[in-house]
Amino acid sequence: MELINQSNHIFTSILSIIEQISESEYSEVQKLLGEGSISKHIRHILEFYQELLLGFERGIINYDSRKRSMKLETDLSFVKEFIELLAIEIQKIEQDKEIMIQVSENTENGFIELRSTVFREISYCNEHAVHHLAILQLVFRNVMPTLNLPEAFGVSIATQIFDKSRTRGIIVND
Repeated sequence: MELINQSNHIFTSILSIIEQISESEYSEVQKLLGEGSISKHIRHILEFYQELLLGFERGIINYDSRKRSMKLETDLSFVKEFIELLAIEIQKIEQDKEIMIQVSENTENGFIELRSTVFREISYCNEHAVHHLAILQLVFRNVMPTLNLPEAFGVSIATQIFDKSRTRGIIVND
C-alpha cells in the first residue's frame, strides 16, 4: 500500500541521516531549532508512529500521550532498532478501519474524541514527519552541509508532484 511505502521511505530517510552523524551531533542543541535538537524532532516523529501503532491495537489514538523516551534522544543504536521495529509493525496494517482519536482540549475532561480511520492517521503521521524533516533540513543544509540528504528529504508528495509538473510545463490550478 502506498501510505505504508511512504512511511517506510520516511523511516529509511531518517536512518540514512542518523547513520551519517555522531550521537553528540544527534543530541546537540541547535539554535536554528529554537534550542531544540535533531534528536528531539526525530523522537517526536517516531513516537507519533508508535502511538499510531499502539492506538491501532487499542482502538483509540492519543498522540499527546506518547511516551517521550529520552533513549530515543540519546542512543542511536536504540533509534535504529526502534525504526526497524516500526517498519515491521506498520507493514502488518493491511486494512483500513475506523478508529477514535483523542485530542487535547482545554476542558475539564482534558480531551475530545473524534472519528478517523487508520489509513487517515497513517497519512497524518507521514505528513507530520515530512513537516519535521523539512525543519531539520535547515540544520542539515546550514550546520552540516556535507551531509548526504536523501532525495526529496522533507518535501511532501504534493510538492514533489507540483514541482515535477512545473518542470514539464504543466500548469496546475492556475
